[in-house]
Amino acid sequence: MTMLEDDLREMFGARVQAPLAPLDPAGSAIARGRVRRLRRRLLVSGIAACTLAAMVAGLVVLKGFWAPDRPGGSSQYTFESLYGTGAAGTTTHDKPMPIIDMPIDVRQGTALWTADGRRMVLPGVEQVIEVIRVPQGWLYSDDIQLRLLTTGGQTMALRENVSAWTVSDDGANVASVSPQSQLAVQPVAGGGGGADAKVTAIPEGSRPSGFDGSRVVLGREGYGRDSWEPGEAAYVEVGQPELVAVYTAGGKQAVGIVRDGTKTCLADLVARTKGWLLSTYLGCADLLNNAAQAGQGPGRAARSPDGRWLAVPSPTGVHLVDIEASRLAVEKSEMLDGPPIFGFSCVSSPDAPAVWSDTATVLTISSANGVVACGMNGSRYAVALPAGVSDGWDLVRRYGVTG
Repeated sequence: MTMLEDDLREMFGARVQAPLAPLDPAGSAIARGRVRRLRRRLLVSGIAACTLAAMVAGLVVLKGFWAPDRPGGSSQYTFESLYGTGAAGTTTHDKPMPIIDMPIDVRQGTALWTADGRRMVLPGVEQVIEVIRVPQGWLYSDDIQLRLLTTGGQTMALRENVSAWTVSDDGANVASVSPQSQLAVQPVAGGGGGADAKVTAIPEGSRPSGFDGSRVVLGREGYGRDSWEPGEAAYVEVGQPELVAVYTAGGKQAVGIVRDGTKTCLADLVARTKGWLLSTYLGCADLLNNAAQAGQGPGRAARSPDGRWLAVPSPTGVHLVDIEASRLAVEKSEMLDGPPIFGFSCVSSPDAPAVWSDTATVLTISSANGVVACGMNGSRYAVALPAGVSDGWDLVRRYGVTG
């Protein structure tokens, strides 16, 4: 029993010293279910059983129980034996890092800590599902109403009865859809009421996932991605089932994830009247399945403001695809039917969010360090949370705002 007692002391001692716990994405899903009253209550016994199983599995891994042989004759669990070798850049184990101060936006419940040092409140909702920083202020929603808190502290409702929404790369426009499948695109600066909104009906189950320039990117299960230009004729769906995700950056060529038979690939996209033409393939990798499956969830992939990088959360960390280097390798015929070019990987908790602070820094979350700032040059730092933040915090994404 001595070994088990030592293990338990070590585990609970680490938990005492651990940083403040971030928002649990599962908790957000539960909150969303409570708002919509569509989910059953979780069974306490089921949670307890899962927790016990996870603890036992964790102890097995930590104690180095035997795994199948790997090259070199060693049979212990390692990063390589669990996750494979080097296909997605260099990843190091999650361990304490130097702590720096960096301006970040953090929210906890309806409380908001801003990058300029203020503590504000997100009024008008009981629960906050998501917050996004834009030049005008902070957009936030409880998945029923979409509201804006301006940088001056005023608040207003942008749209009621909202089931999904997204923001343009420059943060100037927002697209939202109602449970009745009415899509509305309006300027954030226009304020409440939506008098200048462009509206169209979309198929049930379709939802906005981004913007490519002025066009709204739409997606529906089984139909891939499509687009609609606000103000033009009513939307008519022309799906591309093979195109499962689109990633954009202001003024840059869009890229997308394409399912091509058994392969999942990154490809350049060329806009056409409806949707996109699939242009140059930039590489294929199983890692891209993580981005495709995450969709618009908390662990969704995120493109850097300058368009060069695609940050892809995964169970083994946030991996960074160098889009420009991949294009160059294809042009020089150095990469034929291989993976895209990866930069340095960033240690994080499994499927942790990737939030761009600027063109060269992506923020994520790790169990050992809380917020982690990962530079594209390989630098890694823990970021101090604002004073007063407690468990259940979440990073705020930015559109049209850097630094």
